[in-house]
Amino acid sequence: EYLDYAQGFNLTNRMPLFVKPSSPLSLNDTMELMRSHGEETWFDPRGVARSDVGAGPGHSPYRWRPLTWSQGSKSYVNERTVGTQQTAWSFVASSRAWMPAPLRAIMWFAPDDSSTGVRIP
Repeated sequence: EYLDYAQGFNLTNRMPLFVKPSSPLSLNDTMELMRSHGEETWFDPRGVARSDVGAGPGHSPYRWRPLTWSQGSKSYVNERTVGTQQTAWSFVASSRAWMPAPLRAIMWFAPDDSSTGVRIP
C-alpha cells in the first residue's frame, strides 16, 4: 500500500507512524523481525531481486560505513536494515500478565548485530 512512497515515487501517499498488526505478534515474531535484512522484498539489499551495487558479487546484505557516498555531483545512501552489524545492542521486551508482579516484565538482550545476536533474558 505504501511501497510507492517508500521508493520515493509518490510522496503524497504518506506512511502512518504506527500500524496495528492484523494479528497479535508473538515474542518469536518480534525477535524474527529484529533479524530482518528485508529479504525477499523490494528492499532486499543483497542484489538478488534487483540490482544493488553495494551487495557485491557475494550478495551481502551488509553495508559498511559510511552509508552515504558521492559520485560526481550526485549523492547516494545505503538504507539501513533492521539487522545490521552496526548495532551495538538490541532488546525485545515482553510483559506476562499471568506471572507474579515482580516477574511480569522480561527483557531479552542481545549484544552486537541484531540479526545474529543470541538473545538472553
